[in-house]
Amino acid sequence: MDNIISAIIAMDQQARAEIEEAQHLRKIQMETLKGDESQIQGELLEKARHRIELIKSSTHKEYVEEASSIAATGQMRIEKLEEYFAQNGERLEDMIFNRCIGAEGEPDE
Repeated sequence: MDNIISAIIAMDQQARAEIEEAQHLRKIQMETLKGDESQIQGELLEKARHRIELIKSSTHKEYVEEASSIAATGQMRIEKLEEYFAQNGERLEDMIFNRCIGAEGEPDE
């Protein structure tokens, strides 16, 4: 009977030691996971920031290109209007004058 009790006590002590070792390993793993979690979170945050900067950069580039295109188109139209006015300015002035004073028809050329 004492042998059985001694065996049970020995098994209990061994089980407690194994449980303690398992808890210790679990604690180490949890600390490692927390460190890994922080590292992964930091990496993901850095990747997200990098993607945002790329998107901003490409979007900004597209806006700059579009603005340049609009400005070039506007400048081209201005130049065409100036050229047209240089060629037809006197005629246009006569037409406007005649409309203001109520004269009918095209001006004499």
